[in-house]
Amino acid sequence: MDRLILVIDKIERYLTYLTSVMIILLTTVISAQIFFRYVLNTGVFWLQELSVIMMMWIVFLGASGAVWDNRHIGLNFVVDSLPAGVTIWVRVLSDLIIAIFSILFFNYGLTMTLKTGGTLSALRIPIGFTYAIIPVTAVLMALFAIINLINRIRLYYLNED
Repeated sequence: MDRLILVIDKIERYLTYLTSVMIILLTTVISAQIFFRYVLNTGVFWLQELSVIMMMWIVFLGASGAVWDNRHIGLNFVVDSLPAGVTIWVRVLSDLIIAIFSILFFNYGLTMTLKTGGTLSALRIPIGFTYAIIPVTAVLMALFAIINLINRIRLYYLNED
């Protein structure tokens, strides 16, 4: 299990790096879009499509990393005020709900990716490609949530002894 956690940590670090690079690129793309539109009085249409795709990918990649690091919005002040034995099970339930939601999200995202036809008008790439991030990150979120769940239960029983 510890070896798996090390591998997942590396994957999550890569996702964080990729997300950071994409944020920098998105900032550059939006700045270029503003420059072309308001300084040069011309629009570059593919920049808008690219920025929308990048924003979508940043959000989904960031969400999957947040599952691993437990950085999603939560009511920590409520959960932390509960007795220790209850707190662990609330967190386990939370991981279970995230895993189930991620599996459903995978099914929906895969269907959407495969069934969406057509191409983006400016970038000339399949629209399904833009949605491909949904099933990919759903698998990561489910994996991260399940590993967190198993690890919480394992640590709980190790501390019980």
